Amino acid sequence: MPALAASCTATAVSWTVLPTGPTYRLPEVPLSASLTVFAVLIGPLAGLVAVGWVRMVRIAHACRPTGWPLLVAPLLVFTAVGALAVPYPQLLGNGKDIVQLALGAQLAVPALVALLFLKPIATAGSLGSGASGGLFTPTVATGALLGALAGQGWILAWPAPAAGFAVIGAAAVLAAAMQAPVAAVVLMLELTRTIDALMVPLLFAVTGAVLVSRRLDTPSIYSVRLPAQ
Repeated sequence: MPALAASCTATAVSWTVLPTGPTYRLPEVPLSASLTVFAVLIGPLAGLVAVGWVRMVRIAHACRPTGWPLLVAPLLVFTAVGALAVPYPQLLGNGKDIVQLALGAQLAVPALVALLFLKPIATAGSLGSGASGGLFTPTVATGALLGALAGQGWILAWPAPAAGFAVIGAAAVLAAAMQAPVAAVVLMLELTRTIDALMVPLLFAVTGAVLVSRRLDTPSIYSVRLPAQ
């Protein structure tokens, strides 16, 4: 209760200066049978993607250079990321733009496929070079890309609002990567402010993803960084 009271008070104070709108804007997404079935099926796949992402981050931190290589590695990695950003400018930044584009169904299938592979690699490579950076938004971006890409195929068989696929994928991968299913659902609700109707699909997807990740004994994406600190 003290933590909840402090959080609410801090948020209310910040609203006097900072914007009060949602972090990610998306059209209204009504509940549908199509999205519910999609969520059940995408959950285990999102769990596998989260497992791969967590292991990638663990390897990147285990390989962080020390000494004089620390001066060279970031230069090489950032040059490679810059070269990849020429055809895919969405790679730059923490992934917030990618999430918004995925929620708005503004990325074509080739771009979704490329970014789904390149964004995690670019993020892990940057962290592995010795640079500092967060993992929350890149994780959300990976999940949104997965959901949007899978939704492109699903919608051909059973139509549903495109934004719903990305939200479900983002929540599922985030939950499995953080090992925090309730927090992931609440965070997606807070960040979008418009997906109350998606609560049931979100819970299905998050449950499937977390069960798979825990079955494979996957730690939180934040705890795997601790030994490298």
